[in-house]
Amino acid sequence: MGARRAIPPDAEVMMRRGMEPVLIKGGGTVKALSAEFLADLQVHWRKNRDQILDDVAKKYPQTYFSGMVALARIIRWEIGGPGEHERARTPEEIMAKLERKVGPEGRKIFERFLAQVARLQEKQQLELMGVEDDTEGNGSADEADASDAEERGSD
Repeated sequence: MGARRAIPPDAEVMMRRGMEPVLIKGGGTVKALSAEFLADLQVHWRKNRDQILDDVAKKYPQTYFSGMVALARIIRWEIGGPGEHERARTPEEIMAKLERKVGPEGRKIFERFLAQVARLQEKQQLELMGVEDDTEGNGSADEADASDAEERGSD
């Protein structure tokens, strides 16, 4: 990045539809001004952040609260311990959690889903190897749905 050029004190902004704002009378672009402004704002914030937050909270509590809510919407908050949600769960852990939340029927639905996925993976693997699937039926989703419907009827 090149050296920053000082912005003349008499610089003015020119804005036209369909055109990027430009500083005239010796200025550069508004982006250059914005970068300098943001750098100054950051320095000011670091020096005075506690006082600024206290003042805004006391004088404008509704605005302060609205700002916190807006930040909560865009910042990913980690709930629980650090990294607690990063590890992959085993199918058994997922089924147990599902059963706790929605009951045994949710677990059964998920087990049937996993069985269908396993059949599909096996079929695709056989196709990749050039082996014809000579098991009963072709393992299609329609057959899996039919066997699932029979299984539900026997429950």
